[in-house]
Amino acid sequence: MDDDSIDTDVKASLNEVAQSIHDTCAAYAAEFASAWGLVADGQPLRLPELVGSAEAFMLGLTQWIVSQGVTHGLKASVRNFMTYRTGSENGDDDIVSLAIRFKPNPFVQPDAQGLVKTVGVESSAEKKVCEQSAIIPKRVSKRVLVDEVLGTQAQEFERCVNEATDLLAATGYDASAYREWVLQDPDRYATA
Repeated sequence: MDDDSIDTDVKASLNEVAQSIHDTCAAYAAEFASAWGLVADGQPLRLPELVGSAEAFMLGLTQWIVSQGVTHGLKASVRNFMTYRTGSENGDDDIVSLAIRFKPNPFVQPDAQGLVKTVGVESSAEKKVCEQSAIIPKRVSKRVLVDEVLGTQAQEFERCVNEATDLLAATGYDASAYREWVLQDPDRYATA
């Protein structure tokens, strides 16, 4: 998710997706303001400049996924985000893992003969997207920074390395080379 790994047109499209939901969904805009500690003053906001490119990417990608789910009759529940770095140098995280649960969201349609009476009126796709998206800003701003966790929890770091080493060894990779690569920057993570 770093700037040089995302196509410029894709990044622009995802920024537009995030900006559009912010500008059209009051619940999303309110959650966004709360998540980033902003005071709603009625002035237009440009999300990428305000939150940074990584956060704008996460907001846009998640919004796009939720919108696609609604299009296919699903209800999304955005659970959490984790980000981490793949390289040893300092800087912004460059990989994001996100968890979104989808469930069917059926609605009984009235039939042409009028024999089926619907209990309520189906919400518009826009309303569904707005309702399901309002949590996204909070989840992005409260994401787990995996490298920070591993940098302070030596036992957890060691467990992760051991499990990854075992998995790689089981699939035929050189486990010792992996372990050496992970531990090449001892200051990055806490060690037991």
